[in-house]
Amino acid sequence: MGKKLKWGLVLLIPIGLLYYLFWHPFDYQVGFTTQTTTGTLNQTIKLWNQTQKNGKIIAQKGLNELTQEIQVGDSIHRYHWQIQRKTDTTLYVRVRVTDTENSISNRLALPFGKTDFKTGVIQKVTDFNTALNEHLDKIDVRVNGPAEIESMFCAYIPLEGKQLSKAREMMQYYPLLSNFVIENGLETSGIPFVEVSHWDPLTEDIKYNFCYPISPTVALPQHPTIKYKRIHAKKALKATYHGNYITSDRAWYALLEYAEKQGLEIAKQPIEYFFNNPNIDIDEKKWKAEIFMPLK
Repeated sequence: MGKKLKWGLVLLIPIGLLYYLFWHPFDYQVGFTTQTTTGTLNQTIKLWNQTQKNGKIIAQKGLNELTQEIQVGDSIHRYHWQIQRKTDTTLYVRVRVTDTENSISNRLALPFGKTDFKTGVIQKVTDFNTALNEHLDKIDVRVNGPAEIESMFCAYIPLEGKQLSKAREMMQYYPLLSNFVIENGLETSGIPFVEVSHWDPLTEDIKYNFCYPISPTVALPQHPTIKYKRIHAKKALKATYHGNYITSDRAWYALLEYAEKQGLEIAKQPIEYFFNNPNIDIDEKKWKAEIFMPLK
């Protein structure tokens, strides 16, 4: 029995070494915790990726798992991000990294101390964590709970694109929409808002209407781009967002997670009301938006 155990251990050593060198799914792993939503973290990784040399997202599985490639010197480093909910307020982020060109040499060197690869990975993840915390310091999202979207009539411009381009397109089309309302003597009845008719959280594709509430009249002036519609009253979940309107979608993810925790079914068609004019108000932290996610 002793000899069998001895030979078993002897065999396990080379098998384990072969597994570590050739089949282990990553070269090095780091992790950290943060307090935000999975969607916000996902979006921040993608924004940070744009700052990396030849950075690209090559795969994604849900909002909580994605794979990124970054060029480091003459090699390509593959970062596999896994996001797990640890508590109601905390996420654990696991980052598994592989050097696609020098994987075996890295694995041989790593057990014996620091390497340039290990040091570089730690620095990259530290840099990302710094960028994430800087972003979180600039925004504030509060879920207010159940609310109601009020009925209203509006003039609107239908648009589509990516989540990140929404604020830029609003600024682009705001003069057209506001001048049309003013020049035609239409009576406004509220602040500008966005009604999202389609949102794919994985691809970040959205279709939406950029709206200006007006009082309906018998004869509405016609325009090739601007249309009219009525938004009907409906039950919803509400969140209040402060920060740059480019990232107001952080409230969307907060509402998704709130609905999931409460066991509520929602339509992924958020409505955003914007209380500040970015061309006038300089302090982004004071920009306010109220976001409503309709209940099914």
